[in-house]
Amino acid sequence: METLVDTLFNEIIIVVTLGCIGGFGAWLKKIKSVQDTSCKRLWRLEKAFSMFVKMELIQTKREHPETNTEEIEMIIEEMLTED
Repeated sequence: METLVDTLFNEIIIVVTLGCIGGFGAWLKKIKSVQDTSCKRLWRLEKAFSMFVKMELIQTKREHPETNTEEIEMIIEEMLTED
């Protein structure tokens, strides 16, 4: 009778351990998915921001052709190329 209880207990421990490992793996997969989604959204936000700034510079040049925007353009390009 004791060997039956010991065997049953060992099998339960193995099943619980495997379940925990599987749950941890699923959690890591979900975290990876969230990270990928966040990276894509950040990339889109960066692109939208750079387009907005470029549009503003174009508009500034149209309305104020005498304004020198080269310094601003250099700063923006430097910010966009930094990793």
